[in-house]
Amino acid sequence: MKQDLICPIDISKYPLHRPLSSWEKYASPSITAALLVLLVLAPIYPIFDFTGVFSSQTGYGRGNMGLVLVYAIVVMGLNLLIGWAGQVGLAAAGVFGFGAYMTTELYSLGVPFPIALLVSAILAFVIGIAVGFPAARLKGFFLAIATLALGELIIKLIALDQVGGAWLHTGGGSGRNVPAFTLFGMRASVSAYYLSLAVFVIVAVCMSVLTRGRLGRTLKAVRDIDIATGALGISSTNYKLLAFGISTAVAAVAGGLFAQNVTYLSPGAFRTSFMFYLLVVLIVGGVRNLWGAFIGAIFFVVLRLLLQDSTELGLLIFGVALLTCMVILPGGLASLPARLAHSKFSKDIVSRIGGAFR
Repeated sequence: MKQDLICPIDISKYPLHRPLSSWEKYASPSITAALLVLLVLAPIYPIFDFTGVFSSQTGYGRGNMGLVLVYAIVVMGLNLLIGWAGQVGLAAAGVFGFGAYMTTELYSLGVPFPIALLVSAILAFVIGIAVGFPAARLKGFFLAIATLALGELIIKLIALDQVGGAWLHTGGGSGRNVPAFTLFGMRASVSAYYLSLAVFVIVAVCMSVLTRGRLGRTLKAVRDIDIATGALGISSTNYKLLAFGISTAVAAVAGGLFAQNVTYLSPGAFRTSFMFYLLVVLIVGGVRNLWGAFIGAIFFVVLRLLLQDSTELGLLIFGVALLTCMVILPGGLASLPARLAHSKFSKDIVSRIGGAFR
């Protein structure tokens, strides 16, 4: 008689995925909602006035809050390209400048600002696809140098008076003023902030959906096992091009918002050093982490403004922070709460507190 095979271990007790606790289920949505409420009220009420950098009573403070959102937006696009697709594309600074100048020029010609922002994003997407064709064949150091040179070339063209006067009124090396776009009669700095906040929320939601869906899984496969994706019926080149296009489109949108927050554009603001700062925001905040872009942007804006009178010291601190996160904290500042929560010290504290109330 055939006997039934009996497993000596009840595998139902060991689920493939650990069920989330009630706190883990609702903590992230609750924190996100609370943060969104704070960001909506920030330019109206003195919530962050204790910092001095983000004072709601001055255009300077509101502009700094807007810059945090702008840098977070461009780094979310950069995160998709570098963190998820594994492509070290460093043209974001140049495309950021292109978006700033193109959006400003279209708006000054009478094009509604949202339409100007959309047109700049579409043009940048086309640039990203065009760049992606040759860049998709490069890897590592060679890809980084090629895309960095492209970004610098864009800024060089913007800085030329002949090119600027011929097709885009950039003002050349001396820069140009930015006509303000206002929402519902609000002050220019408040309007620029809320516009940046609206785009930040839209980009964050889109990136969350994309990276958690099929696109995110495919980009991870392209990043980790590129050589095997062809056998799986996945065109790695097409997905790399898509990552380049989305990243450049997001950078151009962020550039248009940057122009509204600073009210004056100069080609010097988008040089290679700015690309280094974007990498600092990405790595210090946390690669492949949606919160990382926002946390890294806060770190960058606060530290840069506090150390604006000492450029050398600022660069030194940024470099040390970059190396520290790469070696000791690879998940960036965004991973710090989780690492602390799962550390032996915190678990011991929780057990001691729990034992005291038994």
